[in-house]
Amino acid sequence: MIEWKEHKFYSYADDVYRLNQWKIVHLVAKKACGRLKILDVGCGTGNLSQDIKRSTKLEVYGVEIDKESAREAKKKIDVIIADAQSLPFRKNVFDIVVSNQVIEHVIDVDSFLMEINRVLKSGGSLIISTPNLCALHNRILVLLGM
Repeated sequence: MIEWKEHKFYSYADDVYRLNQWKIVHLVAKKACGRLKILDVGCGTGNLSQDIKRSTKLEVYGVEIDKESAREAKKKIDVIIADAQSLPFRKNVFDIVVSNQVIEHVIDVDSFLMEINRVLKSGGSLIISTPNLCALHNRILVLLGM
């Protein structure tokens, strides 16, 4: 019985995560026009990046520090293995930078944001998402020690 409840709960948390990804894709799609370049910082296995690419037909690049995740993402988008606090791009390259549930893992948030600002074109857009610790599903996880 407990296993079923945990499975059901994790399914809900996954649904919340997927809904968040859909919202990000929608935000990017609203801004999509012309030949924009998009960077997904902390792209993981590239699922969000792939959804953005499919929905907008824009150039999407990813940065991922984890080699295993980056290897998987390379099947979907162009990925560079790098630390988000030292992005391997020139200044003013990207029109939109997305970072989904990464900032809460970054030790030096100021460096992280300064690097994103450096590679983001003037007038570009930054979309950052982070989990809401006060959301019901996250409070339950904390109570369960997860």
